[in-house]
Amino acid sequence: MANLKGITRVDVSLIEMDEKTESLKVILEGIGIYFDEIKQHMSKLGAVIHSVDQVIIEKQSRRQ
Repeated sequence: MANLKGITRVDVSLIEMDEKTESLKVILEGIGIYFDEIKQHMSKLGAVIHSVDQVIIEKQSRRQ
């Protein structure tokens, strides 16, 4: 996932595991991250995104 455009940091934690599934918490950081690209990439890996719990947006100041 770190190779996807715009992503500079990936943090993955195992939240829950049972006989058939594993639940992961994935935190992605970067600039210009495109949700559709992430969703498509995860699908190729056999994963499904069930929810997006938080989005943080920061405005960058312009240098003069």
